[in-house]
Amino acid sequence: MSNLQRIYQLHRILASRTLPVSHQTLEEHLECSRATVNRTIESLRLYFNAPILYDRERNGYYYDT
Repeated sequence: MSNLQRIYQLHRILASRTLPVSHQTLEEHLECSRATVNRTIESLRLYFNAPILYDRERNGYYYDT
């Protein structure tokens, strides 16, 4: 899977959920390592100015609406 495909898939996952998504779930859906998920999140934030936040209490990532 290319980097752009992974970014788009991450966007779809976060946009379709109302609750935060765990790092483990993202690894499974994107079929990649923890480091690659981190890079994909940072790319989505940097290049697309995505408002991705991390909730420590719920242990997951979500879009700030």
